[in-house]
Amino acid sequence: FFSSRRRHTRSLCDWSSDVCSSDLLTEVTRGLEPSSRFLTLATTRSPRADYADGLPANLALLHELPAIDGYDPLSELRAPYRRACVAIARDPLTALARYGVRDVLVPPDFAEPTLSGNPTLAGFETDRRWADVQAAILAASTPVAEAGWQRRTLPDPDPLAFSDRALPVSFDAGGATVQLGGSGVTTVNLLVIPGLVAEVDGVAAPIVADAWGRVTVNAVGRTLRVAYRPPWSRGLAIGAMLAGLGILTAFVLRRG
Repeated sequence: FFSSRRRHTRSLCDWSSDVCSSDLLTEVTRGLEPSSRFLTLATTRSPRADYADGLPANLALLHELPAIDGYDPLSELRAPYRRACVAIARDPLTALARYGVRDVLVPPDFAEPTLSGNPTLAGFETDRRWADVQAAILAASTPVAEAGWQRRTLPDPDPLAFSDRALPVSFDAGGATVQLGGSGVTTVNLLVIPGLVAEVDGVAAPIVADAWGRVTVNAVGRTLRVAYRPPWSRGLAIGAMLAGLGILTAFVLRRG
């Protein structure tokens, strides 16, 4: 879970797919390295022209920035994500730090949200994803940039991958790759879900969830690969192979 970079997943199984053209948020996040996660305090719905920029899914797709959430309810209803949300509600600053959240994005109409005037949408347009903890977040964070959107930072987030030090990590459409440089017990700041697998230099390695539900692997080597391979993926591969054999057989018989 948790959103990662462009074309990447909140949980290594849900892909962002939204595009928008406004560049206000691009301006406030320009030049930032995706070494930690973002959280946005945008409302659930808004008629504001640049609203889509602040959606968690777009932080990954449009701005190539990791985010702590997105708006796929199927992922957010999974038990690991719900436990993470409980931890954030109970102790927001500690939990957000453990999940690697450093940057908080505040929309320009945060104090007075832009509304459509449609009374049937009033509840949606004023609802916020992290409403219960936003006061603690704002009190603990420091403003560092503003261009319509404001960027604030929280102190001391855990890296997206680390052992006894922060480790380089990159994301692609299949998962996450960590450059180990030796290392030992390594934490990848993704929630453990069924179907997640790990390999150290190409050799399978067991995944254990730490106290925060994050991926930990006893990884000594050069490269750690974490990928999502659900049980049904093997069935799809076998089905595709059988379908291909069937087509080939039909072609051969027809020529014969």
